[in-house]
Amino acid sequence: VPTKIGEHWIVVAGLRHDRVKNGIVGQRDEDSSATTKRLGVMFHDWAGWSPYLSYSESFTPLAGSNAITGARYTPQEGEQIEAGVKFEPAGRDLSFTAATYELREKNRLIADPRNPNTNIQAGKTKVSGLELEVTGRLTDSFDITAHYNYLDNDKQLEATPRHQAAVW
Repeated sequence: VPTKIGEHWIVVAGLRHDRVKNGIVGQRDEDSSATTKRLGVMFHDWAGWSPYLSYSESFTPLAGSNAITGARYTPQEGEQIEAGVKFEPAGRDLSFTAATYELREKNRLIADPRNPNTNIQAGKTKVSGLELEVTGRLTDSFDITAHYNYLDNDKQLEATPRHQAAVW
């Protein structure tokens, strides 16, 4: 839940605990758990500018097992740091956002390079990116949402575009 501190500061903080039981018929269940954190801070000034910084962790259970080895998948874990700025010009129903981020994960499912019909878990992966977005109302009957993403991926992360853009 966001908390406003003073006139200009907004802080978000949170903790989450997950416990997962992964079972396969004929085998003993495996338990996994993790406590993840989230923290963000934003400064909102009177001219419409809002720089921000955030940090978050993730824990994602993965169902199933490796088709060749039979080993159960270990939950995917990650951490992301993001820095950006939002701008909302006074008197206009528009919002501009620019952000850069880095996402580090471990145990992500990827296609097995030796057998593309099966998945394996990657060791550690890293994705860095830049995101630009504009949303708003240009006229009484015309709204716009446009975004552009640039990703710098690890080589082992296939089927992930380096550039992506959309307007609607």
